Amino acid sequence: MRNPLVKRLPKELLGDFKKYMIMFLFLILMIAMGAGDLVASFSMNKSFDETKEKYNLEDGNFRLYDKASDKFVENINKKGVKVYENFYKELEEFDDEDGKADATVRIFKNRTEINKVCIMEGRLPKADDEICIDRLHADYKDIKVGDTIGVDGKKFKVVGFVSLSDYNCLFQNNEDMMFDADKFNVAIVNDSFFDNDTHKVYYNYSWIYDNAPENKKEEKKVSDKLLEDIIAEATATENRVDGFIPEYQNQATNFAKDDVGKDSVFVKYILYVLIAVVAFIFAITINNTIEKESAVIGTLRASGYTRTELLVHYMSIPVFVTLLGAAIGNILGYTCMKNVIANMYYNSYSLPTFETLWNQDAFILTTVVPVVLTIIINFIMISKKLRLSPLRFLRHDLSTSKKKKAMRLPRISFFGRFRLRIILQNIISYFVLIFGIFLAGVMMFFCKAAPITINHYQDTVEEQLVAPYQYILKQNVDMEGNVITTSNKTAKKVCMETLITSNKYKEEIIVYGIDDEEFKDLKDNEVLVSNYYQDKFDLKDGEILKLEEEYEDGKYTFKNTGIYEKGTGISIYMNLEQFRKIFEKDENFFNGFLSETKITDIDENYIYRTITVDDILKTSRQLNHSMGDFMDIFAGFSFGFAMLLMYLLTKIVIEKNETSISMVKVLGYSNGEINRLYMLSTTMVVAFGVILSVVLSHVLMAVIWKAYLLNMPGWLPYYMPVKNIIEVAVVLFIAYVIIAAFDMRRIKKIPLSAALKNVE
Repeated sequence: MRNPLVKRLPKELLGDFKKYMIMFLFLILMIAMGAGDLVASFSMNKSFDETKEKYNLEDGNFRLYDKASDKFVENINKKGVKVYENFYKELEEFDDEDGKADATVRIFKNRTEINKVCIMEGRLPKADDEICIDRLHADYKDIKVGDTIGVDGKKFKVVGFVSLSDYNCLFQNNEDMMFDADKFNVAIVNDSFFDNDTHKVYYNYSWIYDNAPENKKEEKKVSDKLLEDIIAEATATENRVDGFIPEYQNQATNFAKDDVGKDSVFVKYILYVLIAVVAFIFAITINNTIEKESAVIGTLRASGYTRTELLVHYMSIPVFVTLLGAAIGNILGYTCMKNVIANMYYNSYSLPTFETLWNQDAFILTTVVPVVLTIIINFIMISKKLRLSPLRFLRHDLSTSKKKKAMRLPRISFFGRFRLRIILQNIISYFVLIFGIFLAGVMMFFCKAAPITINHYQDTVEEQLVAPYQYILKQNVDMEGNVITTSNKTAKKVCMETLITSNKYKEEIIVYGIDDEEFKDLKDNEVLVSNYYQDKFDLKDGEILKLEEEYEDGKYTFKNTGIYEKGTGISIYMNLEQFRKIFEKDENFFNGFLSETKITDIDENYIYRTITVDDILKTSRQLNHSMGDFMDIFAGFSFGFAMLLMYLLTKIVIEKNETSISMVKVLGYSNGEINRLYMLSTTMVVAFGVILSVVLSHVLMAVIWKAYLLNMPGWLPYYMPVKNIIEVAVVLFIAYVIIAAFDMRRIKKIPLSAALKNVE
């Protein structure tokens, strides 16, 4: 004979079909997104791990002022490494006919021994007028295979898109805060064009260890020793080291991998929190069902059915819905959502092709864990209710509180006391509702705050520049020994040095020595700091700053005496004489110019680096491009989550009070008055939840933003004006207003006859 409890399951499922269907669809969406992200990131991380062997990725690179002699290469190869030439040139790219350069393109020969090329589309160049460019840069510029682009005045046919294994992030300089796929491009040309082109050659060399270090700590020791050997050998051969980047410090190869890993951790936490919320809604729904069917449960218990049988029965639907949702979510995650997530990463990084891999951990995290969470939460909440005696179920006395009397309410109006009583009776549902609104608020704040912060940075960055044009020289004398000068009237000499903080963050700090009235009163080791330096590390006036050289043993201490309002990035400022004294330079030393306009009369061979507003803005450009689509999707998801949560929980509150609502209808109350009693109670809770949510979300976002960026170079100060905070609150409340309209219709449809049911 079939178990009567089993026969009731379809009826219970259909009875709350809308509710279960919404939770089912929501679970599918969450788990599909979670599984898609975990599978895509796992597969990509495996692809990163295989890059070393598949593309013979370098263990590091260094750049020399002149081409290394055969003796130099021979001697360095004896230091436990194998050195390869990886020369490049930097030219201007023109994508239209306006005569203005659209990007800088770094051209290489096709590398066949080291840092091999992944061809994403098309083929490698054969003729002198053919070129392969980076796939992501082509996406930015809407360039197709077969199109023509200009490179330094010459027309090139784009014959392919590539991903260079040593440039999966397009960092032009390793010290940049952010890569810039819009204004920087890497490309492959044929050997003939590269050899015959007359532009400056950057003598870059890559190395691979004979015996790879076991970990980063060991790698640092080995690379530090290698740097000493390279500097010594360069000095001995009358050459100079202009750059040195061991692989563990190379942002162009590590940034994407680190970012993919961080995103997965974030997605896991969000997934579990949302599933826990859904599990609580399941539990509240089942508890509501138990209260409605208390007489039936009392009869079953009196007839011999055990608590365990009833517990299994009432947990069956939540577990079934979660399991089915997890299964379908995983299928969608491995098929559709995996591609959506992968495309988001491809929209940000110059990644090679990857193969989708089965991820056992992803299956456990998106199937086993959600089901276990649902079982645990429902078991705790339902078993507590089922501990009551059969007699109490028959009497509809399901309160688990030991209080014999109702809580005494304050002496306020009848409607006020009534609404307060409704809130107290549904306190668990309202608590979950407030928590859900808070989660939706945090997600909406993230979607809103990130682009607003970036746009504010773009609007104000020019006010934070020490000069519109900064030129760092390789040397301050030309080949004839004459001091380098310029006829630009706005240019002034400056001393610059790059140090790093002595704390765990190893933040790069630019030290400026400027001949300016603002710094003339600074003494000894006193300095002014930039706004961003002060904001990032919460510096106080009088605080001692400990800095050190990154590749040498020099250590320095400075005293912070205030903020320099025009400070650029993370930097400190002192007068010119101070700088020369502290860094032991001669009295006429300088290594750069600050200028209001572009300097055109200094040979580019003497310029190490130029910093302009455009260089500073590359961070915001890249972030806006990378996060644009993701933020829109996430904002829509957050709004939908808020609406679904409000719909489910307000529906539960109304269903729980269905008999009471019917009774007040019998007593002659109008629908408007009933809405004042029941809907206004929920409205008050939602209003409180929205206000609490935006306040806590604002505070939490500021903390999360700072904690996240502390581990990244540079600084982007969090910015969220009051009007935008109010916008988030309004959007959340609009979500409730839409749901409230459905709830009022639901109240209107409750029949008067409901008051006569189950009345003892």
